[in-house]
Amino acid sequence: MTEKQPPQKGRSIWITTTLLAIAFCWGIVAIFQARYASGDLYPAFSTMRADPKGLRILYESCKKLDTLDTSRNNRKLELFNPDAYTTLVFAGFDSWSLKFISYEQRELIDNLTEGGHRVIIAVKPYEWLGASALSSNSIATAAGDIGIGKWNVQLDKKPFSNEQAFSEATFIDGILPEAADQSINLVSQTIFAVSNNAWKVVAKRDDWPVVIERKASDGIGSLVMCSDAYFMSNQGLFEEQPTDTLNWMLHQHSQVVFDETHLGTTASPGVAALLRRYNLEWFILSLALLASLYVWRHNRSLAPMPPHFIDYDELEGRDHLSGMVNLLSRSMSPVEALQEAGRRWKGSLKFKKVHDPDRIEEVKRVLENIPAYLAAKETPVQVYKKIQNITTRRNG
Repeated sequence: MTEKQPPQKGRSIWITTTLLAIAFCWGIVAIFQARYASGDLYPAFSTMRADPKGLRILYESCKKLDTLDTSRNNRKLELFNPDAYTTLVFAGFDSWSLKFISYEQRELIDNLTEGGHRVIIAVKPYEWLGASALSSNSIATAAGDIGIGKWNVQLDKKPFSNEQAFSEATFIDGILPEAADQSINLVSQTIFAVSNNAWKVVAKRDDWPVVIERKASDGIGSLVMCSDAYFMSNQGLFEEQPTDTLNWMLHQHSQVVFDETHLGTTASPGVAALLRRYNLEWFILSLALLASLYVWRHNRSLAPMPPHFIDYDELEGRDHLSGMVNLLSRSMSPVEALQEAGRRWKGSLKFKKVHDPDRIEEVKRVLENIPAYLAAKETPVQVYKKIQNITTRRNG
């Protein structure tokens, strides 16, 4: 039996593996934190995006104002039930979704405005996002009794007169203070076609309505629609700061809620969401580390090994059966092994109620003549088979 050195190499492998696993988990967490910090995992015009296509600057600015109670909504609109008059912002609303807005969504918005709330819908500018915008032909085919046609308004598309990729919208006199900047930047060619006096044109681009407002019957609630949400984005606010425009839109009520559900971002009330909400990622990582240490502790002793330690559990070679055969072959001769087997067999007879005396005498004779059998060149296996044939033979 060869001696093995203390398993320092195996222990170092375990330590290295554990450190690599910790580094890997830390790297994954760092990557996700970086992606979540920039917000590029979220759709355009999400308040959780910090890049030019996001809305985080506007959201964070409103959060810092003492006069506004600002929050996000990532639950279904059916569950949205504010306890006070609220301004609900739908920034980056898809033009197709607005054009063919469902009856249920339209009823929800109407109920909100009739309940005294202010709803702002700003259309996503596909031209700026690099996607194809609505064509004027596709918009013109929209029937007046579906989608926003029920609101007596339709979307249309009119090219910029300056043949550039951007333009300006000018507010109607009396909407904003006289000293305020009366224009906002636009990158979308979408405009509104209004067919009802209930709508008030707030801002125009080349005599085309781009910002419209409809008051509720109580005069408190209102619905505002903007043909371009670019001026709300981080990029739009970087280029200009339409403070008075945003003040007119958002300061009607003391509570402002930026909706995320229309962008496809909804709350998932699962364990992972709770862990992210309460920043428990490192707690889970610590549990994984403790689990790995527990497994390592039960496979390796933390105490130092003696210099000439023999790890019997790690000895390579034969199994238990071959080890027993090897032990018997070194300590007993074939004759002794057969005789010991015979004695064991005779000792077991006292536990049997019925046995054949003649068969017992026949086995005794074979055991007494083992040396003669071996002298006659018979192997121990052949002698053992003689005994086995006698004990298993049926009485004839």
